[in-house]
Amino acid sequence: MPYSDSAPVVGQLDLIGVWLHDPEDPVGTIQNYPYGSASRERSVDAMGAGTYYAGRTSPVVDYPEHEEEAVAFSVQIPHGATWRADVERARALASAKRTMLFRDNRGRLIPGVLSGYRETDQAWGTAVSFTVTRVDVQVPTVGIS
Repeated sequence: MPYSDSAPVVGQLDLIGVWLHDPEDPVGTIQNYPYGSASRERSVDAMGAGTYYAGRTSPVVDYPEHEEEAVAFSVQIPHGATWRADVERARALASAKRTMLFRDNRGRLIPGVLSGYRETDQAWGTAVSFTVTRVDVQVPTVGIS
């Protein structure tokens, strides 16, 4: 029997919005974006490659074992006492050039790289957009499935 400081507890985790953090420093980098939670789009590309042959109008498609999964999302950072710092933290996550851990209130858990960072000025604050693309990496997810 493996050693444990306490008995495991089974429960439900209800997240609000989007969470991002560096899996190697979750306490120092975790960011929660509760606004804009419905502004997400997931895509999966099986990466098939078509080859055209003489005498055929349509291609013959070959699929490798590779697959690309990405989630494009927007979050809203409203004006307030921490607005400027919150926008700077979002920008820092996007330019960290490290694998990040993305979680949301729809049950997604994606270790990935961030790209496509955009800031859009709004009357109420700033809308920030990212794309997280899944990478094949082992990240510490103690008790998380």
